[in-house]
Amino acid sequence: MLSKLSIENYKPAVKQQKKVRPERELSEGKFGPKANFTKVPNRILDDPLMSAKEKIVLIALYRHSFDKGVCDPRVKILQRETGIRRDTIYKILQKLESQHYIKKFTRHGHSTLYKLSSFGN
Repeated sequence: MLSKLSIENYKPAVKQQKKVRPERELSEGKFGPKANFTKVPNRILDDPLMSAKEKIVLIALYRHSFDKGVCDPRVKILQRETGIRRDTIYKILQKLESQHYIKKFTRHGHSTLYKLSSFGN
């Protein structure tokens, strides 16, 4: 039997809560995969001739451009980020190039470099 003293001093074990990491501070001009948002020209979002998948792939390219207008993500990364099949991504990249949204530069021994068209917001 527990004494009155031990009952009064009893405190249930409190589960330690995980420390929540505070939101990263944004500094002006920092965009891309490590930032909290991606800067995308409104013309892309408003284009009625582009499919949703084309817009998603193009937005993923903008995400990797770090607001510099060029990027070189691997197709495997685009596939993981967009949820779109690899062969479909290749077709979309070809279509985006034919519509002058991107310009593709093949680099031997490296991933392909994509220059994004600058439309302004």
